[in-house]
Amino acid sequence: MNRTSRLGLVYGYLLALFLTIESLVEFASGPIIFGNLTTNVNHALIHLVLGVLGIGMVTAGRPGPYAAFVGFLLLIVGVLYFFPGPAAFLWQTLNMNDNVALLNLVIGVVSLFVSGITRPDLHQPHKPTSGMA
Repeated sequence: MNRTSRLGLVYGYLLALFLTIESLVEFASGPIIFGNLTTNVNHALIHLVLGVLGIGMVTAGRPGPYAAFVGFLLLIVGVLYFFPGPAAFLWQTLNMNDNVALLNLVIGVVSLFVSGITRPDLHQPHKPTSGMA
């Protein structure tokens, strides 16, 4: 296993465990966690699903696609928060505040970076297939 593969696995597990544990804290704590991050049951359910999905995908050897999926999702949600229409929807549905949106942007960018550097085709030489025996 090369260094970038190991990075993908470690990052994938850390992200999945963070989301899973965070969801449990969200269920137990109520509308504010870690001092300034707002949440609700919908938000906690999404984090739980993403965390459990991540544990499964990383265990199956797919940390790159997991990081890419979570990265795109969080980046899109983080950007949409700063537009009035989507911001109102995200506030009503997920109880998001500015701090949550900024955290989504940061985790989204880091996840996309990790997914990009852990792509298998960057580290394995291409083996052309030939119809000739």
